[in-house]
Amino acid sequence: MRALAAAVVAVAACGGAADHARAPRDEPVPPVRLAAARGRTLRLMHATADGVVVERTVALPAPAAELVWAGPQLAVRLRDDTAGRVTADGFAAFPAVEWPHQDAPTADSDTQRYDPPQWQLFARGSEIWQGRCAWGSLDTGACTEWTYARRFPEPVAFSTDFLSDRGGYILSAATAPPRDLRCDLGAGTWLSATPPVFVAYTGVVFEGCEPSARFHDVAVGPHGVVALDGAQLALAFRGHLLGAPVDGADVLAFAP
Repeated sequence: MRALAAAVVAVAACGGAADHARAPRDEPVPPVRLAAARGRTLRLMHATADGVVVERTVALPAPAAELVWAGPQLAVRLRDDTAGRVTADGFAAFPAVEWPHQDAPTADSDTQRYDPPQWQLFARGSEIWQGRCAWGSLDTGACTEWTYARRFPEPVAFSTDFLSDRGGYILSAATAPPRDLRCDLGAGTWLSATPPVFVAYTGVVFEGCEPSARFHDVAVGPHGVVALDGAQLALAFRGHLLGAPVDGADVLAFAP
């Protein structure tokens, strides 16, 4: 799972089993929104003290590969590299555009041509930009020659000025380990004591003293909210998992 609107980390949990709980009454859950896609279904959701609430589902013509928030706008790139955004009527693909010709790098440069080109979505404020890369490094495989098109709002505008992913959030949801801990998972960060969840620096997700069968990734969101994702999806906030998990996602992204 890749979340361009959030920093992705991995988690581990340690301790005995426990019920999912509401957030402490003196710690109101912030108004955090996120989008999560699995297969051809996209869910728009928000966090509450009782867990994740699904506001809306959107049918996609193909599985999603990338989700990017540009202010209130949600951009989607499908696995077939079709790009579009979510509107009141559902997923709306961007119209085809004629991209500017991209000259080959100099003959002595260490580059290779990508055919088909590589694609990526970017946000610049509330604008949605689509990146197209036709040339990259032979040594690293990284794209080096990008052209960008502003796809929303119209009209389309092209640029070669470098765009980067929006910076991720800092993991600040650490909590104390449970007192009845009976195993040592090494270095990491505790996310929840109810049930106990710990972020291992190795990138493994544990529940209790065993690797988790349902959570494999963690996406850090705004205001200290963290998403645990895998076969199931749950939100952690201030030392607790919020409510019961829902079905997991292949791709998710927090709204800014």
